[in-house]
This record gives sequence, C-alpha cells and structure tokens, in this order.
Amino acid sequence: MEQNVQLGRALAKGVELCQYDLIARMDTDDIAMPHRLEKEGAYMEAHPEVDVVGGAIREFNDEGTIDRVKNMPKTQEEILEYVKVRNPLNHMTVMYRKDSILKAGNYKTFSISGGSTLYGAGCCHRDISSGTWKIYLSGREQAWD
Repeated sequence: MEQNVQLGRALAKGVELCQYDLIARMDTDDIAMPHRLEKEGAYMEAHPEVDVVGGAIREFNDEGTIDRVKNMPKTQEEILEYVKVRNPLNHMTVMYRKDSILKAGNYKTFSISGGSTLYGAGCCHRDISSGTWKIYLSGREQAWD
C-alpha cells in the first residue's frame, strides 16, 4: 500500500488479494513453531467445517528468555465470555479460510484506535500442556493431537 491505512484496512485488503483458500496470519517479528503451517493446513484440509484455527503463544524478551505462555480460552463458554472484551485467538497463530472471513465481513477497523477485529465465529485452540487441540465451532467440540 502506498500509505499507512491502519492495520485493519491493510489486513482486509490482504485477504481480498490473497489467491489461496487458506490464509495464515503472522507478523514480521513473529516466530512460528517449525511445523505450524503444515499441521494447521493439514487439519483445515481434513476438517472443512472449521473456519479458524489457532493456539497458545510463548512470549519472550530480547534475550530470548520465555516470559510467559499466553493460553487462550479453551471451552465454548470461556470463548463466548472472553470475546466480549478481547480477541479469543492469538492472531499470530491463526489460519483461516478466505471465503469464511469474507462472508463474516472481513477485518473491521476501529476509527479511534486503528485497531481491528475479526474473530468470534469458530475457534480452535491448542492446550500446549497436554498437546491436545480443541476445536470449537457452533458449540461442537472435537479434540485431536
């Protein structure tokens, strides 16, 4: 883009221009686990009913020391409560279907802060302590390793 149009508008344009069915979100300063894209892509291919997948993140300082693990809500009830105040997914861990995102209205920008919002329909989280992924979509739950 020739000028700064705020994050939400830039992300929305990126979704519109994307030529693939699956989109993985990640910023230039994010570091993905080695097989993240392979695992998320395979899961999305095997489960066409799922719109969005994501997981926990490890936050670290400039020395590379892990400061904390940021887990997100794991049950449908927790997600529905959490989404009232915050995004229920760590954006740098998500993969989503382009057509589902466009049907949901794509990214939206808040004019005051320039922030953006997208998620809320279907979610997937990985419980890194147990190594299990939980899929939440319209109140249904599935688990996988």
